[in-house]
Amino acid sequence: MAIGFLRAEGRLELSDRVVSFFPEYDGEDIPTQVREMTLHDLLTMRSGQPQCYLGAFTVLEPYTKPYAYRWLRKELKWAPGTHFNYNSGNTYMLSAVVTKLTGQPVTEYLWPRLFQPLGITMPRWLTDPEGIDLGGWGLYLKLEDVARFTLLLAQGGKWEGRQLIPEDYLKLATSALADNTENQRRDWENGYGLHFWRCSESSSFRGDGAYGQYALVVPKYDMALATLSGLGEMGRILIQLWDQLLPTISSDGPLVPDPAEQEELAQKLTSLELPKPEGKSTAGVTGGTYLLEANPHRFTSVRFEFSADGGQLVLRRDGSDFVVPFGYGCWREGRAQLFETASTLSDAISASAAWPEPNVLALHLACLNEPHLVRYRFRFEGDRVQISRKFNLLFLYGENEMNAEFTGTLCR
Repeated sequence: MAIGFLRAEGRLELSDRVVSFFPEYDGEDIPTQVREMTLHDLLTMRSGQPQCYLGAFTVLEPYTKPYAYRWLRKELKWAPGTHFNYNSGNTYMLSAVVTKLTGQPVTEYLWPRLFQPLGITMPRWLTDPEGIDLGGWGLYLKLEDVARFTLLLAQGGKWEGRQLIPEDYLKLATSALADNTENQRRDWENGYGLHFWRCSESSSFRGDGAYGQYALVVPKYDMALATLSGLGEMGRILIQLWDQLLPTISSDGPLVPDPAEQEELAQKLTSLELPKPEGKSTAGVTGGTYLLEANPHRFTSVRFEFSADGGQLVLRRDGSDFVVPFGYGCWREGRAQLFETASTLSDAISASAAWPEPNVLALHLACLNEPHLVRYRFRFEGDRVQISRKFNLLFLYGENEMNAEFTGTLCR
């Protein structure tokens, strides 16, 4: 959207070459094909890069030089504009272009043009070390915010009678510009626009994010659908929509209200919650502090404090304590920065625990601003504790990469 606004303001063209926005990063070591890459190539995910390097920049590699400098020096596998390959690094570079032209992060540039008119509170967006919004991920919005944006798309870019998004740009952005049939996967092979996916349902399009964050428009049914979710297979949402919901809807008019069904749905929604551990609510061991062996979190110790209705873990790293309160049979909220990565702001947490065995504490930890649920098991044997950790899913990491098992020794 920011690129579309800048285009309407006459500050760029989609045919502009990416390298032209970063003369300070120019050099003989920039590959020849990279010099030919345009903004249109980035928007249609046809930069020619074989992989996304943004994850490596933010998590896996130490910071050396600006991300854009390093990105421009990556060799290409395909000529720009010739091959679709989804790449969040392309989105980061578009964010960097916005900041270069405006002197503002994307969030600040979009504030008077998009967020404020829609009634969206200024959102958080993860940034790189230079303060550039990551673009490819890390924008924190409430479901209501996503719904407003989705409704804006469904209304052709109009909001309360005002044309917010340039109409010609929105039509272009949501059309099929890049061939992605090589994906050979329903709803991921129907064409790609300017950062919008075309769907298998005729005329429909969407913006989507990892694990099922959707802003989806189905013009045939005058439908706007927004979702936030935490699904490893996010396509399940679309399959349910196309195969289960749409066949029950007539395109001739609005749905007829059904109070009984609405009440049943309301009751269902009030009963939903994340799974809590099963077991007894009586501590099988006393508390204490355990020194930890090397582990992915780099925590050096953990202290267990138990009470009649729960307790807390006190995790220590780099001289700082992170307190994780938990309840038996209920959830208790706290704050703990568990992930040392620029990919998340998971400091708001909630935890619940139980004793499935007299010497085993099971603890579920939910990241309230992320789709992540972490399952811990602490097995106490003498002066040792065996710790295992499993994630339901975790952005930027492989299925088992962040799962771990390690031990601790009781301090006497």
